[in-house]
Amino acid sequence: MLFINADREFGEGRAQNYLRPQDEEKIAVTYRDFVDIEGFAKVVTIDELADNDFNCNIRRYADNAPPPEPQDVRAHLHGGVPMAEIDAAKDLLQRAGLDAEVLFADRGDGYAEWCHGIASDEGRDAAWNAIRHAVSQQAAVSPWPRWWSEAVEPRLLALHDADDLADLRRHFVGTFTSCMTSAGLDRFEAAGMVAEWWQQSINELQTAANRGWKAAIEAWLTTAEASQAEKNAPDLADQTAIRLLAGSQLAQRADLVIEHARLVVEINAAEASEEDDESGDDIISSSEVKRLKAERTRVKRALKSLDDALLMQAHQALEAMRLEDAPGEAVAVLRSRIEKLVADHFATVDRGTIAWFDNLASKYSTTLNELEVQRDTAITRLEEHFRELGYG
Repeated sequence: MLFINADREFGEGRAQNYLRPQDEEKIAVTYRDFVDIEGFAKVVTIDELADNDFNCNIRRYADNAPPPEPQDVRAHLHGGVPMAEIDAAKDLLQRAGLDAEVLFADRGDGYAEWCHGIASDEGRDAAWNAIRHAVSQQAAVSPWPRWWSEAVEPRLLALHDADDLADLRRHFVGTFTSCMTSAGLDRFEAAGMVAEWWQQSINELQTAANRGWKAAIEAWLTTAEASQAEKNAPDLADQTAIRLLAGSQLAQRADLVIEHARLVVEINAAEASEEDDESGDDIISSSEVKRLKAERTRVKRALKSLDDALLMQAHQALEAMRLEDAPGEAVAVLRSRIEKLVADHFATVDRGTIAWFDNLASKYSTTLNELEVQRDTAITRLEEHFRELGYG
Protein backbone atom coordinates (compact mmCIF):
# COMPACT_ATOMS: atom_id res chain seq x y z
CA MET A 1 0.00 0.00 0.00
CA LEU A 2 1.10 3.55 -0.70
CA PHE A 3 0.37 6.12 2.00
CA ILE A 4 0.49 9.77 0.90
CA ASN A 5 0.30 12.48 3.52
CA ALA A 6 -0.43 15.68 1.59
CA ASP A 7 -2.13 17.69 4.32
CA ARG A 8 0.68 20.27 4.31
CA GLU A 9 0.67 20.68 0.52
CA PHE A 10 -1.84 23.44 -0.20
CA GLY A 11 -2.39 27.11 -0.86
CA GLU A 12 -4.19 29.27 1.67
CA GLY A 13 -7.47 30.77 0.47
CA ARG A 14 -9.90 33.20 2.05
CA ALA A 15 -12.86 30.87 2.32
CA GLN A 16 -10.96 27.59 2.20
CA ASN A 17 -7.56 26.17 1.37
CA TYR A 18 -6.96 24.64 -2.04
CA LEU A 19 -4.61 22.39 -3.95
CA ARG A 20 -2.20 24.33 -6.15
CA PRO A 21 -1.01 22.86 -9.47
CA GLN A 22 2.32 21.99 -7.84
CA ASP A 23 0.47 20.08 -5.09
CA GLU A 24 -1.61 18.17 -7.61
CA GLU A 25 1.51 17.37 -9.60
CA LYS A 26 3.37 16.10 -6.51
CA ILE A 27 0.48 13.86 -5.48
CA ALA A 28 -0.04 12.51 -9.00
CA VAL A 29 3.66 11.86 -9.66
CA THR A 30 4.12 10.14 -6.29
CA TYR A 31 1.10 7.94 -6.91
CA ARG A 32 2.29 7.08 -10.41
CA ASP A 33 5.87 6.34 -9.33
CA PHE A 34 4.79 4.47 -6.17
CA VAL A 35 7.87 5.56 -4.21
CA ASP A 36 8.91 6.62 -0.72
CA ILE A 37 9.35 10.36 -0.13
CA GLU A 38 10.52 11.44 3.30
CA GLY A 39 7.70 13.12 5.19
CA PHE A 40 5.25 12.72 2.31
CA ALA A 41 4.79 9.16 1.08
CA LYS A 42 5.62 5.62 2.20
CA VAL A 43 5.23 2.25 0.52
CA VAL A 44 4.06 -0.18 3.23
CA THR A 45 4.04 -3.96 2.92
CA ILE A 46 1.29 -6.21 4.24
CA ASP A 47 3.72 -7.57 6.84
CA GLU A 48 4.43 -4.06 8.13
CA LEU A 49 0.71 -3.33 8.29
CA ALA A 50 0.19 -6.56 10.23
CA ASP A 51 2.96 -5.60 12.68
CA ASN A 52 0.95 -2.41 13.33
CA ASP A 53 -2.32 -4.31 13.82
CA PHE A 54 -3.44 -3.06 10.38
CA ASN A 55 -3.59 0.48 11.70
CA CYS A 56 -3.96 2.68 8.62
CA ASN A 57 -3.34 6.02 10.28
CA ILE A 58 -1.41 7.93 7.63
CA ARG A 59 0.91 9.71 10.05
CA ARG A 60 2.14 6.40 11.41
CA TYR A 61 3.87 5.78 8.07
CA ALA A 62 4.26 9.22 6.46
CA ASP A 63 4.80 11.69 9.28
CA ASN A 64 5.17 15.23 8.01
CA ALA A 65 5.25 16.94 11.40
CA PRO A 66 8.07 19.52 11.48
CA PRO A 67 11.00 18.62 13.72
CA PRO A 68 11.27 20.46 17.04
CA GLU A 69 13.18 23.73 16.97
CA PRO A 70 16.79 22.95 18.00
CA GLN A 71 18.21 24.91 20.92
CA ASP A 72 21.94 24.75 21.63
CA VAL A 73 22.58 25.48 25.32
CA ARG A 74 26.28 26.16 24.84
CA ALA A 75 25.55 28.72 22.12
CA HIS A 76 22.94 30.36 24.32
CA LEU A 77 25.45 30.65 27.14
CA HIS A 78 28.67 31.52 25.36
CA GLY A 79 27.72 32.68 21.86
CA GLY A 80 28.38 31.36 18.39
CA VAL A 81 26.13 29.62 15.93
CA PRO A 82 25.99 25.79 15.97
CA MET A 83 27.50 24.43 12.75
CA ALA A 84 25.00 21.57 12.95
CA GLU A 85 22.12 24.01 12.38
CA ILE A 86 23.98 25.69 9.52
CA ASP A 87 24.72 22.31 7.91
CA ALA A 88 21.07 21.27 8.31
CA ALA A 89 20.10 24.17 6.03
CA LYS A 90 22.39 23.14 3.18
CA ASP A 91 19.47 22.46 0.82
CA LEU A 92 18.00 25.90 1.49
CA LEU A 93 21.39 27.56 1.02
CA GLN A 94 21.96 25.64 -2.20
CA ARG A 95 18.61 26.80 -3.59
CA ALA A 96 19.60 30.36 -2.71
CA GLY A 97 23.01 29.94 -4.34
CA LEU A 98 24.50 31.05 -1.02
CA ASP A 99 27.76 29.91 0.52
CA ALA A 100 27.41 29.70 4.31
CA GLU A 101 30.84 31.33 4.63
CA VAL A 102 29.28 34.57 3.42
CA LEU A 103 27.30 34.73 6.66
CA PHE A 104 29.31 32.64 9.14
CA ALA A 105 32.98 32.01 9.98
CA ASP A 106 33.62 28.46 11.20
CA ARG A 107 35.59 28.52 14.48
CA GLY A 108 36.58 24.88 14.13
CA ASP A 109 34.97 23.82 17.42
CA GLY A 110 31.51 23.03 16.10
CA TYR A 111 30.45 26.68 16.20
CA ALA A 112 30.67 29.70 13.91
CA GLU A 113 30.89 33.42 14.41
CA TRP A 114 28.70 35.94 12.63
CA CYS A 115 30.39 37.57 9.65
CA HIS A 116 28.24 40.67 10.17
CA GLY A 117 27.64 42.53 13.38
CA ILE A 118 24.02 41.53 13.60
CA ALA A 119 23.58 43.26 16.95
CA SER A 120 23.25 46.45 14.90
CA ASP A 121 20.74 47.33 12.21
CA GLU A 122 23.60 47.92 9.78
CA GLY A 123 24.96 44.41 10.36
CA ARG A 124 21.56 42.79 9.93
CA ASP A 125 20.98 44.78 6.74
CA ALA A 126 24.39 43.71 5.42
CA ALA A 127 23.51 40.05 5.99
CA TRP A 128 20.14 40.47 4.28
CA ASN A 129 21.78 42.20 1.33
CA ALA A 130 24.26 39.33 1.02
CA ILE A 131 21.37 36.86 0.90
CA ARG A 132 19.42 38.92 -1.62
CA HIS A 133 22.50 39.32 -3.82
CA ALA A 134 23.09 35.55 -3.85
CA VAL A 135 19.47 34.80 -4.73
CA SER A 136 19.43 37.42 -7.47
CA GLN A 137 22.60 35.92 -8.94
CA GLN A 138 21.02 32.47 -8.80
CA ALA A 139 17.94 33.82 -10.59
CA ALA A 140 20.09 35.49 -13.23
CA VAL A 141 21.74 32.20 -14.24
CA SER A 142 18.55 30.15 -14.11
CA PRO A 143 18.39 27.92 -17.21
CA TRP A 144 14.67 28.39 -17.85
CA PRO A 145 15.15 30.84 -20.82
CA ARG A 146 17.14 28.17 -22.65
CA TRP A 147 14.41 25.63 -21.88
CA TRP A 148 11.83 28.01 -23.31
CA SER A 149 13.73 28.77 -26.50
CA GLU A 150 14.69 25.15 -27.16
CA ALA A 151 11.81 23.04 -25.84
CA VAL A 152 8.74 25.27 -25.76
CA GLU A 153 8.76 28.15 -28.22
CA PRO A 154 9.30 26.05 -31.38
CA ARG A 155 6.45 23.73 -30.38
CA LEU A 156 4.10 26.62 -29.64
CA LEU A 157 4.87 28.51 -32.83
CA ALA A 158 4.12 25.37 -34.83
CA LEU A 159 1.01 24.45 -32.83
CA HIS A 160 -1.89 23.10 -34.87
CA ASP A 161 -5.04 21.05 -34.36
CA ALA A 162 -3.30 17.72 -34.94
CA ASP A 163 -1.14 18.19 -31.83
CA ASP A 164 -1.87 16.10 -28.75
CA LEU A 165 -2.01 18.69 -25.95
CA ALA A 166 -1.71 16.03 -23.24
CA ASP A 167 1.52 14.82 -24.83
CA LEU A 168 2.69 18.42 -25.15
CA ARG A 169 2.08 18.96 -21.44
CA ARG A 170 4.09 15.87 -20.53
CA HIS A 171 6.92 17.10 -22.75
CA PHE A 172 6.95 20.55 -21.14
CA VAL A 173 6.77 19.20 -17.58
CA GLY A 174 9.49 16.62 -18.22
CA THR A 175 11.93 18.96 -19.94
CA PHE A 176 11.39 21.79 -17.46
CA THR A 177 11.85 19.48 -14.49
CA SER A 178 15.05 18.07 -15.95
CA CYS A 179 16.32 21.56 -16.73
CA MET A 180 15.54 23.13 -13.37
CA THR A 181 16.54 20.24 -11.09
CA SER A 182 19.99 20.39 -12.65
CA ALA A 183 20.07 23.97 -11.33
CA GLY A 184 19.13 22.91 -7.79
CA LEU A 185 15.34 23.19 -7.88
CA ASP A 186 13.27 20.49 -6.19
CA ARG A 187 11.69 18.28 -8.85
CA PHE A 188 8.20 18.70 -7.46
CA GLU A 189 8.57 22.47 -7.30
CA ALA A 190 9.76 22.46 -10.89
CA ALA A 191 6.96 20.20 -12.10
CA GLY A 192 4.42 22.25 -10.16
CA MET A 193 5.70 25.48 -11.66
CA VAL A 194 5.22 24.39 -15.26
CA ALA A 195 1.94 22.68 -14.32
CA GLU A 196 0.68 26.01 -13.00
CA TRP A 197 1.84 27.73 -16.19
CA TRP A 198 -0.05 25.12 -18.21
CA GLN A 199 -3.20 25.67 -16.18
CA GLN A 200 -2.95 29.43 -16.79
CA SER A 201 -2.41 28.92 -20.52
CA ILE A 202 -4.55 25.91 -21.47
CA ASN A 203 -7.44 27.99 -22.89
CA GLU A 204 -5.10 29.88 -25.21
CA LEU A 205 -3.36 26.68 -26.26
CA GLN A 206 -6.65 25.00 -27.13
CA THR A 207 -7.82 28.05 -29.09
CA ALA A 208 -4.50 28.34 -30.91
CA ALA A 209 -4.47 24.65 -31.77
CA ASN A 210 -7.99 24.82 -33.21
CA ARG A 211 -8.19 28.30 -34.76
CA GLY A 212 -4.72 29.83 -34.65
CA TRP A 213 -2.89 32.29 -32.42
CA LYS A 214 -4.71 35.35 -33.73
CA ALA A 215 -7.95 33.81 -32.51
CA ALA A 216 -6.35 33.40 -29.07
CA ILE A 217 -5.49 37.12 -29.02
CA GLU A 218 -9.01 37.94 -30.13
CA ALA A 219 -10.34 35.89 -27.21
CA TRP A 220 -8.20 37.97 -24.84
CA LEU A 221 -9.72 41.14 -26.25
CA THR A 222 -13.26 39.77 -26.04
CA THR A 223 -12.69 38.89 -22.39
CA ALA A 224 -11.26 42.34 -21.64
CA GLU A 225 -14.22 44.07 -23.27
CA ALA A 226 -16.84 41.89 -21.60
CA SER A 227 -15.26 42.35 -18.16
CA GLN A 228 -15.88 46.10 -18.24
CA ALA A 229 -19.63 45.51 -17.97
CA GLU A 230 -19.18 43.86 -14.55
CA LYS A 231 -19.97 45.78 -11.36
CA ASN A 232 -16.45 45.40 -9.99
CA ALA A 233 -14.71 45.41 -13.34
CA PRO A 234 -11.01 44.53 -13.33
CA ASP A 235 -8.61 47.29 -14.26
CA LEU A 236 -8.47 47.50 -18.03
CA ALA A 237 -4.71 48.10 -17.85
CA ASP A 238 -4.28 44.63 -16.33
CA GLN A 239 -5.92 42.91 -19.30
CA THR A 240 -3.53 40.96 -21.52
CA ALA A 241 -5.09 42.16 -24.76
CA ILE A 242 -4.82 45.83 -23.81
CA ARG A 243 -1.18 45.55 -22.77
CA LEU A 244 -0.43 43.73 -26.02
CA LEU A 245 -2.48 45.78 -28.48
CA ALA A 246 -2.74 49.25 -26.92
CA GLY A 247 0.13 49.42 -24.50
CA SER A 248 1.40 52.77 -25.77
CA GLN A 249 -1.54 54.59 -24.12
CA LEU A 250 -1.27 52.96 -20.69
CA ALA A 251 1.13 55.55 -19.25
CA GLN A 252 -1.46 58.28 -19.79
CA ARG A 253 -4.09 56.10 -18.16
CA ALA A 254 -1.84 55.43 -15.15
CA ASP A 255 -1.54 59.19 -14.57
CA LEU A 256 -5.33 59.52 -14.53
CA VAL A 257 -5.67 56.58 -12.10
CA ILE A 258 -3.18 58.21 -9.72
CA GLU A 259 -5.01 61.53 -9.99
CA HIS A 260 -8.35 59.86 -9.24
CA ALA A 261 -6.92 58.06 -6.19
CA ARG A 262 -5.49 61.34 -4.86
CA LEU A 263 -8.85 63.09 -5.19
CA VAL A 264 -10.67 60.22 -3.44
CA VAL A 265 -8.25 60.43 -0.50
CA GLU A 266 -8.64 64.22 -0.23
CA ILE A 267 -12.44 64.05 -0.39
CA ASN A 268 -12.63 61.28 2.22
CA ALA A 269 -10.31 63.21 4.55
CA ALA A 270 -12.37 66.38 4.14
CA GLU A 271 -15.67 64.61 4.84
CA ALA A 272 -14.19 62.83 7.87
CA SER A 273 -12.91 66.11 9.31
CA GLU A 274 -16.36 67.67 8.95
CA GLU A 275 -17.83 64.84 11.06
CA ASP A 276 -15.09 64.53 13.71
CA ASP A 277 -13.61 67.99 14.25
CA GLU A 278 -15.87 69.89 16.65
CA SER A 279 -13.60 72.95 16.80
CA GLY A 280 -14.06 73.73 13.15
CA ASP A 281 -10.35 74.50 12.72
CA ASP A 282 -8.55 73.48 9.53
CA ILE A 283 -11.70 72.07 7.98
CA ILE A 284 -11.82 72.24 4.19
CA SER A 285 -14.66 74.48 3.13
CA SER A 286 -17.77 72.98 1.57
CA SER A 287 -17.00 74.86 -1.63
CA GLU A 288 -13.57 73.24 -1.76
CA VAL A 289 -15.10 69.79 -1.23
CA LYS A 290 -17.55 70.52 -4.01
CA ARG A 291 -14.67 71.51 -6.27
CA LEU A 292 -12.78 68.29 -5.45
CA LYS A 293 -15.83 66.19 -6.24
CA ALA A 294 -16.30 67.96 -9.54
CA GLU A 295 -12.65 67.31 -10.36
CA ARG A 296 -13.10 63.64 -9.43
CA THR A 297 -16.07 63.42 -11.80
CA ARG A 298 -14.02 64.98 -14.57
CA VAL A 299 -11.19 62.48 -14.05
CA LYS A 300 -13.63 59.55 -13.99
CA ARG A 301 -15.11 60.69 -17.31
CA ALA A 302 -11.63 61.08 -18.77
CA LEU A 303 -10.79 57.55 -17.64
CA LYS A 304 -13.98 56.19 -19.21
CA SER A 305 -13.23 58.02 -22.45
CA LEU A 306 -9.66 56.76 -22.48
CA ASP A 307 -10.79 53.17 -21.79
CA ASP A 308 -13.17 53.37 -24.74
CA ALA A 309 -10.30 54.66 -26.86
CA LEU A 310 -8.03 51.85 -25.63
CA LEU A 311 -10.57 49.21 -26.64
CA MET A 312 -11.03 50.84 -30.04
CA GLN A 313 -7.26 51.02 -30.55
CA ALA A 314 -6.95 47.37 -29.53
CA HIS A 315 -9.59 46.32 -32.06
CA GLN A 316 -7.85 48.28 -34.78
CA ALA A 317 -4.46 46.81 -33.91
CA LEU A 318 -5.89 43.29 -33.92
CA GLU A 319 -7.56 43.82 -37.29
CA ALA A 320 -4.28 45.10 -38.74
CA MET A 321 -2.21 42.27 -37.27
CA ARG A 322 -0.95 39.81 -39.88
CA LEU A 323 -1.61 36.13 -39.25
CA GLU A 324 2.10 35.36 -39.40
CA ASP A 325 2.85 37.94 -36.68
CA ALA A 326 0.24 36.69 -34.20
CA PRO A 327 2.12 33.56 -32.97
CA GLY A 328 5.18 35.54 -31.91
CA GLU A 329 3.09 38.16 -30.09
CA ALA A 330 0.96 35.61 -28.24
CA VAL A 331 3.80 33.25 -27.36
CA ALA A 332 5.70 36.18 -25.85
CA VAL A 333 2.78 36.69 -23.46
CA LEU A 334 2.88 33.02 -22.47
CA ARG A 335 6.61 33.34 -21.90
CA SER A 336 6.04 36.22 -19.49
CA ARG A 337 3.86 33.93 -17.38
CA ILE A 338 6.55 31.34 -16.76
CA GLU A 339 9.01 34.19 -16.20
CA LYS A 340 6.77 35.53 -13.42
CA LEU A 341 6.40 32.09 -11.84
CA VAL A 342 10.18 31.65 -11.78
CA ALA A 343 10.58 35.14 -10.31
CA ASP A 344 7.98 34.32 -7.64
CA HIS A 345 9.91 31.15 -6.81
CA PHE A 346 13.15 33.05 -6.23
CA ALA A 347 11.29 35.67 -4.19
CA THR A 348 10.02 32.84 -1.98
CA VAL A 349 13.56 31.47 -1.66
CA ASP A 350 14.77 34.95 -0.72
CA ARG A 351 12.14 35.32 2.00
CA GLY A 352 12.71 31.80 3.30
CA THR A 353 16.48 32.23 3.56
CA ILE A 354 16.16 35.56 5.35
CA ALA A 355 13.60 34.05 7.73
CA TRP A 356 16.00 31.17 8.49
CA PHE A 357 18.84 33.62 9.16
CA ASP A 358 16.63 35.81 11.35
CA ASN A 359 15.57 32.77 13.34
CA LEU A 360 19.21 31.92 14.07
CA ALA A 361 19.83 35.55 15.01
CA SER A 362 16.87 35.62 17.36
CA LYS A 363 18.25 32.56 19.16
CA TYR A 364 21.98 33.12 19.23
CA SER A 365 22.83 36.77 18.55
CA THR A 366 22.74 37.60 22.27
CA THR A 367 24.24 35.24 24.86
CA LEU A 368 22.85 34.59 28.31
CA ASN A 369 25.91 36.28 29.80
CA GLU A 370 25.20 39.41 27.76
CA LEU A 371 21.57 39.35 28.86
CA GLU A 372 22.69 39.11 32.48
CA VAL A 373 25.00 42.10 32.02
CA GLN A 374 22.12 44.06 30.47
CA ARG A 375 19.89 43.02 33.37
CA ASP A 376 22.44 44.06 35.99
CA THR A 377 23.02 47.39 34.22
CA ALA A 378 19.28 48.05 34.12
CA ILE A 379 18.95 47.20 37.84
CA THR A 380 21.81 49.54 38.71
CA ARG A 381 20.26 52.39 36.75
CA LEU A 382 16.87 51.76 38.34
CA GLU A 383 18.36 51.78 41.83
CA GLU A 384 20.19 55.04 41.10
CA HIS A 385 16.96 56.55 39.83
CA PHE A 386 15.13 55.50 43.01
CA ARG A 387 17.88 57.03 45.17
CA GLU A 388 17.57 60.30 43.24
CA LEU A 389 13.88 60.25 44.03
CA GLY A 390 14.59 59.66 47.71
CA TYR A 391 13.53 56.03 47.91
CA GLY A 392 17.02 54.57 48.38
